[in-house]
Amino acid sequence: VTEDSAARYEEYLENVVTLLDSGLLPPGTKIVVLEGRNGQAMGVKAGLAQVETKYVLVHQHDLEFTFDFALDRVLDVIEDDDNDVKYVGMPLLTNLHYESIAWQHHGVRVRSRAFGSIELIPIVFWYDSTHITSVSHYMSLVFGPEETYSAGNFVEETFGVRQRNRIMQDGMDIHGKYGTYHCISLACDGTRRPLICHLNGVRFLTPQQREERGYP
Repeated sequence: VTEDSAARYEEYLENVVTLLDSGLLPPGTKIVVLEGRNGQAMGVKAGLAQVETKYVLVHQHDLEFTFDFALDRVLDVIEDDDNDVKYVGMPLLTNLHYESIAWQHHGVRVRSRAFGSIELIPIVFWYDSTHITSVSHYMSLVFGPEETYSAGNFVEETFGVRQRNRIMQDGMDIHGKYGTYHCISLACDGTRRPLICHLNGVRFLTPQQREERGYP
């Protein structure tokens, strides 16, 4: 880490603290600063230690929601012990039609299923991108005693790959252990649409800047 990047990081932290002190962030927002180099996986684990609710939504700084995904109904499905849903992720444009990905790349066939009024599709990979699950599922499975992580690791590049490889080897009969699904959202014409998208850092506008330009 160069002196310049370290200084810019400190400035970034100061800006985040200023934003928190301004009251513009949601109530209950906390800033967790870790010592040294940790990486995404250990950062998520540290964040989970601060969660006071049963369920958690993990969301990245460079992603934004594009449409409503009926949070209350998603939580109802995860809460229901009569199904095997333990993780509901939000699809990006790149994995919108997961049936093709699962079959063409991993040799696994999956089909979407209706859970009440929402439709979910099984996925064989724990994506780091925006998802909802329980804190206990994270701690017992992803960060369970059989899983180890090193500084710089991402969950999807370690645990996610191990999950995918095991399902490719043993089949979808073991998918219930992971309970990973994507939430399907349909446009007015019946086609699927992504629920999240990547922000363009160069063209990003704050809500105030959007309002000043007359954007929705």
